[in-house]
Amino acid sequence: MVGQETYWLLLRCRCNHNDNNTLTADDHSDNLIFLTNRVGRQLARLAMERITFDKFEAQGPHIGLLADLSAQSPQRQQDLAITTVKDKATITRAVQQMENAGLITRVPDTIDRRQKMISITKQGRKFWQHAQEEMQTVLEKATESIDPEKLAICNEVLFSIYEAQREVTLYAKQSTHE
Repeated sequence: MVGQETYWLLLRCRCNHNDNNTLTADDHSDNLIFLTNRVGRQLARLAMERITFDKFEAQGPHIGLLADLSAQSPQRQQDLAITTVKDKATITRAVQQMENAGLITRVPDTIDRRQKMISITKQGRKFWQHAQEEMQTVLEKATESIDPEKLAICNEVLFSIYEAQREVTLYAKQSTHE
């Protein structure tokens, strides 16, 4: 009889038994969506385990918000939901947590009072610096055996895909508001 943990592993990874009677994942080496999702989740999990700052334990949405706000601050809360590809409820919850921790401030937009403008604080910038250092450590460890040229090409291709999808997403959001 298959144990419950093994059963869930079989379902989750669609694993098979190989000739040595050990579990192996199906070959997904040609599936870009599967690979980017799985690698992204693994790296994010490892990074999140390392990122704590003044008793604030980061989660994925916090990091995405800080990344966007460190690049451009202030931003409308609605725009942050679009750029981080998160639903409004997730962004609202993350913004509240970050505001309570003193990492960001939230004030009404002077042009549209229904909107909130989010700004990163000095404490938020310190947290972002710490998070970047921890993420870099995780990435260096994960890629230490990979040829730097291959890694650079991978990064370039992924960034091109990201930019293309970002433009499509922004265009779609803008056309629904017209």
